Amino acid sequence: SKISGKHKGSGLAIYVKESLLFSELSIYNQCSPNLESLFISINNTSNQNLARRCLAPSQATSGNQNPVTIGVLYRPPSGDEHIFISELNVLLQKLPLNNVYICGDLNIDILKNSKSKFEDVIFSNGFAPLISIA
Repeated sequence: SKISGKHKGSGLAIYVKESLLFSELSIYNQCSPNLESLFISINNTSNQNLARRCLAPSQATSGNQNPVTIGVLYRPPSGDEHIFISELNVLLQKLPLNNVYICGDLNIDILKNSKSKFEDVIFSNGFAPLISIA
């Protein structure tokens, strides 16, 4: 969806390998001035390529047939961070409890703050951040 009056941005993408069976999970997708999200479910998770590249070793060897939920999030820097955190909390509470992976550009530097509301929301919903410093 598009934000009314916005001329730039409002676009997320997830590239999916042809061998994977996926479906869009529109119930988790949103587009607001503070948070954009796009989610899919990959249904053939026993696929060895997915298992080797995306899943934890215990999942990759267990012949896991459970769907994997993958999401991408974006927080525009011009958005309100407090409203973003509130919208993120609502979204995370709706997601399945297992096999969920989220990535994106949230424009929040959690390395600068030792304790933040953002981290509280992430951890309280059963997620943990993984940060790559390049």
